[in-house]
Amino acid sequence: MENEKKNEIVSLGNEGVFDGKIEWPEDEEIIRRVELERSNAIDYRAPFVNDWHENENLLYCRKRKTLSKRSNVMLPLAAGYEDVLLSRLRTPITVIFEGVESGDTRKAQKVTSLFEFETAVTREDWEFKDVMTKKLAIVSGRGINKIYAEYPYRHRLDPVDHYDFWIDPLVNGMNLESARYLGQDNIIISKPQLEKNKSYDQEKVKELLGLFPDNNAPAPDDENSDKGNRLFAQGATLQNFTQSGEASYVFTEAYTQINGIRAYVLYNRDKKVIIKKTELENITGFLKDEKQAFYPYESWAYYPDLFNFWSIAPLTRVREMFYLRNVSLNQVFDAGESKTRPMRAFDPKTFPDASKLIYNPDALIATAGGRDPSKGIYTFEGTSINAPASIDWILESLTNKITGLNTGATANEIPTQKVGIYYGNMQELEKRMTLFELSYNRFHLRLAQKYLSFAKDRLDKVEAIKILGTNGVEYEDITQEDLVDFDINITGGVSKASEDTLSKKAKADALAQLAMSQIVNQKVRVELALGIVGFNKDEIKRLLDSSIVDQNQLTRADEDIQKILLKKKFRKYLKADIQYMKRIFDYVYDHDLSKEDEDKLLKYIEEIQPVVVRNVYLRAKQELLQKQIEMSMSGKPGPAPDSPAATGAKNAMPVDQNDVESAGAQTMQRAETVPSLIQEEY
Repeated sequence: MENEKKNEIVSLGNEGVFDGKIEWPEDEEIIRRVELERSNAIDYRAPFVNDWHENENLLYCRKRKTLSKRSNVMLPLAAGYEDVLLSRLRTPITVIFEGVESGDTRKAQKVTSLFEFETAVTREDWEFKDVMTKKLAIVSGRGINKIYAEYPYRHRLDPVDHYDFWIDPLVNGMNLESARYLGQDNIIISKPQLEKNKSYDQEKVKELLGLFPDNNAPAPDDENSDKGNRLFAQGATLQNFTQSGEASYVFTEAYTQINGIRAYVLYNRDKKVIIKKTELENITGFLKDEKQAFYPYESWAYYPDLFNFWSIAPLTRVREMFYLRNVSLNQVFDAGESKTRPMRAFDPKTFPDASKLIYNPDALIATAGGRDPSKGIYTFEGTSINAPASIDWILESLTNKITGLNTGATANEIPTQKVGIYYGNMQELEKRMTLFELSYNRFHLRLAQKYLSFAKDRLDKVEAIKILGTNGVEYEDITQEDLVDFDINITGGVSKASEDTLSKKAKADALAQLAMSQIVNQKVRVELALGIVGFNKDEIKRLLDSSIVDQNQLTRADEDIQKILLKKKFRKYLKADIQYMKRIFDYVYDHDLSKEDEDKLLKYIEEIQPVVVRNVYLRAKQELLQKQIEMSMSGKPGPAPDSPAATGAKNAMPVDQNDVESAGAQTMQRAETVPSLIQEEY
């Protein structure tokens, strides 16, 4: 049975369909209870859905109805606000696991490396999913993620649509673990997935499939067209796309309590068929010191409210401002229209055919004989208005005060701000987003706790955490022994970005003032200044190294370091010089390696040493030969007649391999001096 579990891959694990802790009621009773809970949650959410629709209409420029022949231009002000807010909140959160016991430091580093590997762009891409969640939450006020793990072990994180999520109205706004029940609609599962997944009750699966003739699965649940408004606002319609390709079926995941124990139920609402029910602990497990199995969801809010989970959204706060600005703008257009296309009155006795009065180039208009055309028509002059422009400026200013964002600034305008104003704006934004940061940081803390819990429960072994490079991350396995209790440190976000920026500015100013100081180490000052503007340690070393750097030597050394530590076979680099060998020695010196890895690298340095010495000697000999040739051509005296360069010039022949080997043999006695030369600076 254990092997079967590990070989299956499903959305929330591969637990048995039934277990012995819960005395399950009849399926009809379970569905009745869950449907009542869902109905209460949907009713609680309904007023906020109307608000979300208004925000979407504004965001996607869905125009409101207006009076006939009035201007109805709608500028994408909300879209610009969204861009600005997302750009200011993009600073990622960094999660670091720290050992509780002194002996757990190495384990914490390994688990942190595993976390970074699994959340990177090539795996679950937490950064991009985080931005997409923030984008959804600008409309709803709530960011919701689902975290789980698959068999064989793989971490998963999914953004959740607020239209699909429902939750207990009595939940507090701080932590959704306080909810008595919650759930997610529109879980789409194909027919092959239903039939192959052994965690589903196959008798119930057959029953369900039989209730849909000709594989006519239903469309996603869309009560009151709530979810469809997002597409409708963009001019599209929500159609039944589930039947493209294999037949698919729509389910609801419900998390409820039965006899005081949290339970998981997966069922089809249309046919009232449960295909899976189990205790929640079989899917998620328990967090430390918690008595209830945790939900596989986490959430944060822009403006968290203790007694209201569905709190206000950012767009809701500024929505009316944007509508009013569009109204003011259209009033300006209407006023301009009244000037360029004014109303006119005419005397039908003077102009018998009124249609001729419509503007037409080179037109001839007939008038009644003996009547003055200038007296037969009157133009009602339009009036220019400046008030809407002033109102627009006032509304822009108010919007910036409400949000703390300069929503009118473009990407090109921001860097040109005066330094004091720029840092002041960052501090103002930080103050405005205090509630968001508190909610957001705790969201990441709980996600990290749940991530670790899933890893402890389902991870057997991970062969590759991260490819080793010059950053010092080691390539090694993680086992269950490494997954102990850890403290979790959360850094980053708006406050951290503001703090770092102000700190960098203060340091940069201080270093600039010390530029002419006689008591300051100027090389260190330059190193610090380069570090502040973003140069890494390796780049700084190369910038301050007066010797000519051969990047090919450094790159090949990095590659060979990796191969040595990974125990891969490779050919010795026959063009290696002192830079190559020094690079490897620096790696040993700068990194806290295991005794085994350190010995392997030092042994390789000894092996490559004769090659390096031979190449150094050959290069010196070739340089002397070239110098002798240049001196001979210029008529200047060269080196001593018996010197290698003079001999080479006399024979006018290139150095052959035998000569190189002979010269190498004579200089092998100097090989021991190369490591000492490398170590001098240390």
